[in-house]
Amino acid sequence: SLQFNLNEKFTPEMIEEFVQECADHGLPVELFGHKSNARNFINWGFAPAEQPLPKTAKMLARALDVRMPLMWDDEDFDDMANVIVESCQKVLKDHKML
Repeated sequence: SLQFNLNEKFTPEMIEEFVQECADHGLPVELFGHKSNARNFINWGFAPAEQPLPKTAKMLARALDVRMPLMWDDEDFDDMANVIVESCQKVLKDHKML
């Protein structure tokens, strides 16, 4: 999978918009920090944190994951990159940040 973090200028609302924009173009993107994501440490019943982890939570709030199926062709990776870039640009333009 491709894993990346959005810049801190992206608010939680903007991150949701980015994920939705990607989905609207057929690219599922998952947020590591989402409360339903099994990779989010808050869901680890087998290894609960003994103290708050604010730096980890802050990083996970911007960490995203795109799965890349084995059957993709080279062009599919170009399409993936284009959707990610164009979705970022749209969200930033919508918020007058680009």
